[in-house]
Amino acid sequence: MKSFLNLLFISILITSCGGQQEDALTLKKKEWEDLKSQIASLSIEADKLESEIKKLDTAGVVYKVDVTLDTIKKMAFNNSVELQGVVESKKTINLTSEMGGVISAVLVRQGSRVRAGQVLLSIDNSSIQSQIAELRNALSLAETTYERQDRLFKQNIGTEIQVLQAKNRVDDLKQKIATAQTMAAKYQVTAPFSGVVDDVMISKGEMAAPGMPMVTLVNKSDNLIKIQASEKFVGSFKAGDKVKVKYPVLGLEAIERIQTVGQNIDPGNRSFNIFIKPTQHSSQVKPNMLSIVEVSDYEVEDAITIPTKLIYRLEDKRYVYVAQADSTGSLRAVKREVIIKKSFLNKTIIASGLQPNDLVIKNGYQNVAEGDLLNIIKK
Repeated sequence: MKSFLNLLFISILITSCGGQQEDALTLKKKEWEDLKSQIASLSIEADKLESEIKKLDTAGVVYKVDVTLDTIKKMAFNNSVELQGVVESKKTINLTSEMGGVISAVLVRQGSRVRAGQVLLSIDNSSIQSQIAELRNALSLAETTYERQDRLFKQNIGTEIQVLQAKNRVDDLKQKIATAQTMAAKYQVTAPFSGVVDDVMISKGEMAAPGMPMVTLVNKSDNLIKIQASEKFVGSFKAGDKVKVKYPVLGLEAIERIQTVGQNIDPGNRSFNIFIKPTQHSSQVKPNMLSIVEVSDYEVEDAITIPTKLIYRLEDKRYVYVAQADSTGSLRAVKREVIIKKSFLNKTIIASGLQPNDLVIKNGYQNVAEGDLLNIIKK
């Protein structure tokens, strides 16, 4: 019995010691897990705190603005404007007749080439021709009477007044015949100049009225491009200036010269006329065709120009930003005052404030301020 009790005591003791060891291990593991969780939490807090410190502490941080630069150079400048023109012909006319009547003959057709003075069509003038025939018969009798009266008077037969009356009758009839022939000619439509018949608007047998268009005659050798330019361009163009003429419908262009510049301002639309003589593509250019004329309104041989958008205004002064090296050799944005000589929509000519080889901030100029460090991006 005593031995049994001893064994039971030893067994309880061993069990008690094993339980105590398991409880200690569990505690240590729990402490370890808690520390790991605290470390992770502190690491997150530390990163967040470091980020906030960087935002607030700018003493050691260098910021640069991304820009591109353009090197200033002196070069020729030419500002061109596009103006719309219309091809006009001083020799495109609709021919009419002074007299009315039935068309007796049409002697041309569309496309016919005619010479100056050629008869194109005739109106029936049989009544006038009958009058002329009667007058000629009367003239023949009057001339015979005058000749006989003159011979008799030279033989001292008859009186001088009879001779004068006979001569007057002859002269009167000749004048009436000439008048009738002039009237007869008005029944014919003739070409006032050489050219091409563009249209025939009447046929034989139709009735023509005075002033009614019957034939369209064209001579393209006298074509002119007419431009109505705004009065703001007064003084910008002169005769002899070269221009580029484009014919959009034909897909053609040519270099021509200004022939004349109008001296009068139209009070209705405040414009003046410019005329250009087309010397190229004349066989394809037709009256009333639209054209686009590129004209130079300002030229200078040696100028400093920059894009107009780079200039900003502060009160009554103009500025641009340039890149300039500081004492450390780093490029910084510097505000430079400029004087403008002449400004256009996209380009401005600088009178002073910029010199050749200056570096103007071209792209990114909206984001810079005086003294900003610059990060130069290659174009």
